Amino acid sequence: MAVINGPRFSTKAESAALVKSGAQLISMTQYPEPMLAAELNMHFAALAFITDADTGHDGSEPVTAELVLGRLAAAQPRILAVLSDAVRTVSAGLGGAEPADDGGTWRMVPMPPGAVATVMEPPALSSRPSPPGTGRTAP
Repeated sequence: MAVINGPRFSTKAESAALVKSGAQLISMTQYPEPMLAAELNMHFAALAFITDADTGHDGSEPVTAELVLGRLAAAQPRILAVLSDAVRTVSAGLGGAEPADDGGTWRMVPMPPGAVATVMEPPALSSRPSPPGTGRTAP
């Protein structure tokens, strides 16, 4: 998979270069979300719906916003069914567990050490040691 910056469609030259480099799928929506979720220790699953064969690839029609939106509208019932099933499956698999380790959140919060404990936690919890490498009080 190759990821291009969006929202825009690739040119014929870009598409040809990506295909030549081995890309079988060109996306503008599969990054950076997985990396950001990983930094926050969040579970993440990417669902993709292919709308077109890319600009001029294999003689296909040119890609336009109207083409993509029309195909998404036509596929909406299938997309919603897949998404609904995925949410049910993941929820059942969690078995009541939290979907993320919130320790990752504390590494990303732009607050001075101790501020979270002072503002958000009861005093009894503020004496807990900091998670390794965070410099912050554990939630």
